[in-house]
Amino acid sequence: MKTIVIDDRKERKRQHLTDSEVERLNSISEISENLPSHQELEEYSLLAIHESLLKESNLYNEIVSFAKKNDKLLILFSGGITQNSIFESGKIMKINSAEFYHKIIPFLSNYSENNGEYPLLKFLYGEEWRLPLLLRYKNLLWKYGTTESSQMEIQNNEDANIEEVIRDLLMPDSDSITLEWVEKRLTKYRETI
Repeated sequence: MKTIVIDDRKERKRQHLTDSEVERLNSISEISENLPSHQELEEYSLLAIHESLLKESNLYNEIVSFAKKNDKLLILFSGGITQNSIFESGKIMKINSAEFYHKIIPFLSNYSENNGEYPLLKFLYGEEWRLPLLLRYKNLLWKYGTTESSQMEIQNNEDANIEEVIRDLLMPDSDSITLEWVEKRLTKYRETI
């Protein structure tokens, strides 16, 4: 996956990485302190940009729009981000700088564009990315009961309920997602870890 990491402060990278890790990152990705032109960004699949650089230059909305329009994965990292989040159908992620630098090298070293969907979920949670989703879903079931009774809808898709989305995402071996089903899947995942 062709990647560019754009961070306007060299010292931030050095706060989170050893010299050998900086060398490794330089060997598996393009590193820049300045934001390249849109034309130059087109050659990359993954854009990782320090969020304050975009906000200070008033380019935040422009870059987000560029990434969406050109089907790019976009990681916005900043020390001020306290809650990691993935949005735009899994194409854009916000993550804390320390966590970003901790995860970028293993992710780029191990990721192949042929190894499946949900790359930003894999970046954030690793190969066992389904487990944290199941845990969150379990909490929703505890709070709201079964999805059949609550019929919670997914944002941006009024025709799909959460059960259908989870079923498609996690490939369940059951027609109905219940608290018992989630517990069974969690047990399976715990045994494989």
